Amino acid sequence: MSIRTVLVLGMLAVALIPAALIGAIGVTSINTSVRSEAQSRVNQDLEIVAASYREQSARLAYSIESASGRISFAPGGLTETLAAIRRELDLTVLNICDSDGRPIAGTFSDPGRTIPLERDPVLRKALEGKTAWGTVVLEAERLKLEGGAALQNAAVVFDAEEAGEPVTRSALLWWAACPVSDDSGRVTALIYGGRMLNFNFGLVDHLRDAVFSEKEFRGKPRGTVTIFLGDVRVATNVLTQHSTRAIGTRVSETVRHTVLENGSNYMGEALVVDAWYLSAYTPLRDPFGMTIGMIYVGLLRAPYDDLQNRLIARFLVPVAAVGLIAVLAALLIVNRITRPVLALNQSAARLASGDLDHAVAIPHTYRELKSLSAAFADMCTAIRKRDQELRARNEELSLANLKLEQSSRNYMQTLGFVTHELKAPLAAIQMLIATMVDGYLGKVSPPGLGLFQPHPAQLRRAPGHGARLPGPLAVGARRAVRDHVPHRSVQERRGDGGGPDGGL
Repeated sequence: MSIRTVLVLGMLAVALIPAALIGAIGVTSINTSVRSEAQSRVNQDLEIVAASYREQSARLAYSIESASGRISFAPGGLTETLAAIRRELDLTVLNICDSDGRPIAGTFSDPGRTIPLERDPVLRKALEGKTAWGTVVLEAERLKLEGGAALQNAAVVFDAEEAGEPVTRSALLWWAACPVSDDSGRVTALIYGGRMLNFNFGLVDHLRDAVFSEKEFRGKPRGTVTIFLGDVRVATNVLTQHSTRAIGTRVSETVRHTVLENGSNYMGEALVVDAWYLSAYTPLRDPFGMTIGMIYVGLLRAPYDDLQNRLIARFLVPVAAVGLIAVLAALLIVNRITRPVLALNQSAARLASGDLDHAVAIPHTYRELKSLSAAFADMCTAIRKRDQELRARNEELSLANLKLEQSSRNYMQTLGFVTHELKAPLAAIQMLIATMVDGYLGKVSPPGLGLFQPHPAQLRRAPGHGARLPGPLAVGARRAVRDHVPHRSVQERRGDGGGPDGGL
């Protein structure tokens, strides 16, 4: 891996990792803040809806209490008065019974049957002498008793998405009771009734409109409100895929366990048909404190997703810009560092290939690289100078060799000439010695003969040795050694012997 790659990767890591961390932390923070804000909004909306629900329930009770003053127990007209009040207050049920639960007037289907006061938390509390109200569940049999088969059938809830048996035959009602006392203060009768919440779409739409100013966002309901009987939707503005209200559909097991079984609020996200909603559920309790249903508020997540995306874009654009500037700065720094190094590398390669005369063009960026470039240039100059000196020495040696070769050739020519010129005298000397040795010139004494006997052979070899002298003799590899030949002693001996007869 090259130093440029290492530096680029290192600089990119230094520039991009902090930017990525900042971006991730910022995106996470924005996401958390937006979701937290949205969920807080849903929780507040749920509190508003629950408070409005309780307020309207109490207002209905006060209306019944106020209207009860118009009721006269004198014979005749009681049933008509109850019917008029029921229509005026938009009540589902308005009946009168005595303190023992025996029907007096109203829409009872069987006046001979007794109202189960002990199982009705509102009626039991009203027997204490004060107006009572709350949300209650009436079973199918009780509905038939209070309003006949028509009321019983009106409360039946089917699943809006699946045909089949009814999901529930019970009804959820706002229920209120006003005591009627005699002069002694003893409760003698109860005026009671209520409004059924099953299929009460006007109520959930009113609660939704009170909380959400805008009804839709891109064709989707911005907010939804649902009233549950147990885990079954009995009044809702949540729509199915067929654009019908999702009456009779059930809540998830997680929500049912948290709200209905544990009695706690539930907050989370839910996929409603084809859109995600931030949801909140709260238990719905009767006057006995029993959890009988739930109130749900859902807030469309899409507007908050758009807000989140806009905030993330506004945050990431400057972060990305800073990161890009950091990357460009890092690449510029890396280029300023590696450009001189690359130039040094190329110059060193040319120097290694033998190109000593090229100009060293290294850009000066940083002080250290400038010093390195200067040192490299000095090294190139020194190498070039030494190369020139070596070339000069080689030329001198070549010239000296040429001169030595020429001297050797001249020497050999001279030696050949000398050898050639010496052959005739040497031959004459050799013949003279041979003549003397053979005694043609007189008898030679043995000592004198010993002096001349080695010399003929040497004289015969001398011209050949001279002709075969090697070239190194010319350069001093071999030396000629001069030998002393005692001609004088020979002459003296010849003088001692006397004349041709006695000496030689």
